[in-house]
Parts: sequence; C-alpha cells; structure tokens
Amino acid sequence: MAISRLKSRVFGVLVTFLLALTCTLNPVGSPVAKAAPSAPSSELTAAITAISPDTLSYKEDPHARAEKVTVTGIVSNRTDATLHNVTVQVSTTSRLGGDAETIRSWVRGESDRGMGVLRLRESKTFPQVPAKKTVRFAIEIPTNTLPALNKDSLGSLGIQASVSASKVKRKNTETDRSLLLYAPEAESPAKSSLAIIAPLSASSPEMAKWLARGGTGREATASTQTSSRVNAPLKSVGENAKILSNLSTAGITWVVDPALLHANSPLLTGSFAPLPEKPAPLSLDPVMLDALKAAQAKGASLSLDLWGAPDLVQLDKNTLAKAADGNRQVGALLEKQVTLAPSTIFLANPHWAGRTDAICEHPETQLSGGCALVTGGDQLPLTQSYNYQPDLLGRAQTGDKTRSFLADHGTLSALLAATSTEGAFTNTQVARAMLAAIASERPSQSRLINAVLPNGALNSPVTQQRLSKVLSDSWVTGTALPQALGADPTSVTLGADPKIQNLAPDTPGSLGVAGSSSRSASKSLHTVRERVVPSLEQISKDHQRITIPLDQQLLLSTSRAMTSAERNQAITNAGSQLDLLARAVQIQTSSQINLIASSSQIPIKVLNQLPVEVNVRLKLQPTDSRLRADSTVAVSLAPKGSKTVKIPITAVRNGNVRVNVVILPQTGNLVLDQKQQINLRIRTGWEDRIFLGFIFTAAAIFIVGLIVNFRRGTRMEQE
Repeated sequence: MAISRLKSRVFGVLVTFLLALTCTLNPVGSPVAKAAPSAPSSELTAAITAISPDTLSYKEDPHARAEKVTVTGIVSNRTDATLHNVTVQVSTTSRLGGDAETIRSWVRGESDRGMGVLRLRESKTFPQVPAKKTVRFAIEIPTNTLPALNKDSLGSLGIQASVSASKVKRKNTETDRSLLLYAPEAESPAKSSLAIIAPLSASSPEMAKWLARGGTGREATASTQTSSRVNAPLKSVGENAKILSNLSTAGITWVVDPALLHANSPLLTGSFAPLPEKPAPLSLDPVMLDALKAAQAKGASLSLDLWGAPDLVQLDKNTLAKAADGNRQVGALLEKQVTLAPSTIFLANPHWAGRTDAICEHPETQLSGGCALVTGGDQLPLTQSYNYQPDLLGRAQTGDKTRSFLADHGTLSALLAATSTEGAFTNTQVARAMLAAIASERPSQSRLINAVLPNGALNSPVTQQRLSKVLSDSWVTGTALPQALGADPTSVTLGADPKIQNLAPDTPGSLGVAGSSSRSASKSLHTVRERVVPSLEQISKDHQRITIPLDQQLLLSTSRAMTSAERNQAITNAGSQLDLLARAVQIQTSSQINLIASSSQIPIKVLNQLPVEVNVRLKLQPTDSRLRADSTVAVSLAPKGSKTVKIPITAVRNGNVRVNVVILPQTGNLVLDQKQQINLRIRTGWEDRIFLGFIFTAAAIFIVGLIVNFRRGTRMEQE
C-alpha cells in the first residue's frame, strides 16, 4: 500500500512538471504574430529584433550564394544575480511554411507542425550577463547551410532564438521566433491582390480631449454658458492632412470622414456653436483638399465615409439620412477636384445591410459613387469548402436581394496595424509571409485580400513603415477599391450556423465599430431628438442655425473612433444639449395668482434663450371646469429676449384651480416640452362686494358726519 501511494505521488509530480513545461514552451499569445510576452517566471529571455537580409532570392553566382544571414536580437537577464555562460542558439526549420495559418501558429509557438523540424545553425556564448540587464547578439548563418533555394521559391523559413545559462532551468527561459522570407529574384508570378482600406477620421485620443474640454454644444442655447465652448479644432485634422501627403501609394484606399473636409464642421471650427446668421456657402478645407489631391496623385484611392464616421447600428432613420446628406454635399464639391471611389459603409454585422438601401440605391439619395459594404470575414460563412483562400468579396442573399461584401482579413489587418515597437519586425515578416503563402496556393490566380485598418492606425510610424514594406513586395499587388469590387465574388451565406468555414479569420474590433453596446442609449437620444427638433423647426424660421450643429453633435456621438466610455460621455453631452433646447423657450410666472373677477387677463412672462427669433402661441389649459381659457395669444420673441403677454380667462365659479401654461407653434397643435403649472385662487363677485361695501361705508361716514355737525350746531344755538 505504501509503495502504491508512493507511485501515485511520483506520477502526480511528473504530470505537474510536464504540464508546466508545456505551458512554458507554448504560451498563450496575443492577436498579433509576435510570441506572447514572457511569464513572470521567465528568468532569461531571447528576442529577435531583425534578420538581415530579411528576404533571400536565388542567385546563379556561386559567390553570392555564399553570403550570410545575420540574426540580431537581445538577451535579457531578469534575475537579481549575474548569470554566467549565457548561450544563444539560432535554429531554423527544415522546410518552408505552407499555409498562412500554419506560419502564424508556428511563430506564436502554438504549433510546431507544418514547417519541419528545428535544426541548430549557429550559437554564441556570453561569459556573463549582469542582473536586470540586456545584451545584444548578432549571429551569422551561412546561406549554404539553409534549405536550398530555387528560382521560383516563395515562402518563409522559421528562425528560432533560444537561450540557456548555468543554474537557470529550461522552464525558466523563453525563446523567440521569427521568419526569413524566400522570394524569386525577379517579379514573382504569384500575386496577392492587397486592398488596404484605411479609415481617416478624428482619432480616439483627440475625441477624448474634445469631450474632456467640454465639447457639449451648450452655447447653442445660452450665451452665458461659455465655459463649455471648444475653441480649437482637433489636432488630428492637421495630422491627417500630413499622413495623406506622406503615406499614399497604390493599394491604399483612404475612407475620409466628410467632417474633416466640411468647412462648417465642428472638427474644423472647434465648436458646436450656432451657425452665423448668414453662413458662408459650403466649402472644403483647403489644407485637407490639397492633401487629398497629393494622395491621389501618388496612386491612392479616395472614398468617403458617412458624415462623422458613425457606427451604422447607432443611427435611426432620420440620423442616417443626415449622415448621408453630409456625404453627398461634400462629395458633390470634392468630385470637382478629385476622382472618388464608391462611398464606404462599415458593417460590424452584415445583417444590417438592409439599412443602407435608402441611401445606396435610391436615385435621389444615392451616395457619391454608390456604396461599398465592408464587413468582417468571420461574419461570412462559406457555402462550400476551399483548399485555398478565395477572393474576399462575398456575395450573399439578404432578404430578397443579393449583395456583395468586401470582407476584412482580420488577422492580417491586426498584424499590419500593430503599433508596438516590441515585435515590430516579426509582425512585418509574418504579414509578408501570409501574403506569400496565399499567393503560392494558386500561383496562376491572383486573390483579393482586404485589410481594414482600425481608425488612427496609420498615425504610427511603425505601421507606416510596415505598409510600405508589404506593398513593395514582388508577390503583392496594391489594389484600389474600385478594382477590389470587381473581383470574382465568393458565395457566402448569412445563416446563423456556418456550413463549413468563414471567408476569412478575424480579430475582434478590427473594423473599429462599437456594435450594439451603446445602442439603447443612442436610441433613447434619437427618440428625444424626434420630439425636440420638430418643435424648433415650427417655431423659428432660422432653426437650421441650431438644428444643423445639433445633428452634427449627434452624429459625432456615434463615431466609430470612440471607445465605449467616450461614446457614453458623448451621448450624455448630446442629451444635455437636447434638454437645454427643450427648455430654451421658458414660462416665467408666479406659482399662484389671485383672481377676483369673473373675466380677467392673466399676465404670463415668456423667455427665449435661443440665439434666433421664435414665434409661438401661449395657451392656458385648466384642469378644472370652474375656469375657461379658450383663447391663445401669439407672441414673437427676439433672440435672447423676453416678453409679458396677457391671456384672457373666464371664471365660472369660485375655487382653487390648477392651470397649465403651454407653448404652441403659431400653426398647429404640437405642444413643446416646456410648460408650467400655476395655481389660481378664484373668488368671483368680490369686486361688486367691495364696491358696495365702499359705497355703504362712504354713506355711513357721510351720515355720521351730518349727525355730528347737526348736534354741534344745536349746542351752539343753545349757548
């Protein structure tokens, strides 16, 4: 029995050790290609920072074939003691990687399959590495020791750097993996057609600053509330113009938010304040216009987003129409200067595509150039099996219509958009290797691959350099949006259950949309808007001075550039603005009025806090039959003005009556939000009683006076 228990304990210890070793050798990774950050137990790590050259090509010259590949990186000692005899070993796989997912999984350490076995090539030993310090290594590998090249080689070879030291257990060390590309020396016959779709709107950090410094639009109703005024445009506006000029080439489609181009946009003016009495004609910002021209001259494609770059699911029918109208207005001006591709609409869920029909298909509302619907590849299940990556243009039946969707290759997009300098080189290599693998699947057939970058990704120099590198590869052809829409469609389904596989892998958030997380709050906001805005339209001829900035604020509150917290703040701000507008025309009257006549007039003071003239009617709504108020009184109020008006009433009988004072437009019966309740104390007939009492009192005084005088006269005669 004791021996049996001992065997069980030994077995348990052995299993625990093996599990720990497995977790160490195969750490859970991040969405990007770089191997996962080291666990806290890692005492000694190796990291590959560069491989030079990063791409090998076959050469006939024997001397050229004798060249060397240099693997550089760093070794980090994370312990509190100096480590001795630290050895770095560089190994390579025995063959090139196959498909794109195999390559990515190998680099991340998730799988060792598909790239052969590891073979040690070279090593280097450091006598010591001080505590909490790093040392750089550079190890050369003769190319003639690597798997053989041929003229048509296209793929990637795995490179691994491992590290060891005296008194450091293997489980406490961490390896790193990267890739060496193999490519034909001349133009590659195999091609991946890469369409990079880059949204260009206000960045999330800038929108956060906007909200933090009070971009609530309160000055639209009250000139005294100026502390919330945003008096400077977003910095990203100028930065975007610079990016457009510097990072434009064939294969990049800029999806530009019209709010960055519209001269009256709050992103350019820096304020949600009311429009001037005589606003200038619609125009385009000259700096952004020049930047767009320069971008197109360099080969980039230009597309327009909906105004404010909104998350489609957050918009109701009316707000969607406003966003489309902003797109059309800017597009009509822009088309005179540049060539526009179809407008791009991002769909986190392709089931929402039906919402775009009103603006994409109707002749009177159609966006500039039509529409291109973009969604995640993981949202489009394939209808049949493929042993290769099909074109990322999915065609699916939605309702009674067949639609085409440009599908995002989310994994590739995440690699291209990664902004961290840590693992930057490897992320670039994996992105290049994945495109090479896709091209090699069917060398005679170019495939469309779409990469939708998150908003603001191209602000990073790391991403800019990576895109330039990828688009310069001989096996990649940069593709503009119009050409991407002309690819061979792949049959997909929008059914709930994928039949085989998805059109492309995806990384959550690659489209940068909020989905439905804020839908309830935005829906409530739009409901309030539908109550307040029609009221403003009926009481003021100049209502557009207020309603246009308000609609702009509502659209920007649904921007895909925002985080969830920023969006909640923006929705709160917009709600506060609507509340101020709902109370902008106010009743200022005493809460209680005494009424002593059966027919009279009640004085009502009304205040206009809007910067525009308003024309309204005031009406009393008694809650009791003891009072009648059948008439309404029209009143015109100057901007920021007030006026006292008198409303006729008729008292039927005495009592205490509650009366609502409501504001109506001068035509129609739409009651505005603002109303006030007053209390009337009705004491009808009191004026007659008071008059008679006065008469009787005066007569009594007169009679008493006569009597007193008569008595005085009688006394004087007697004397």
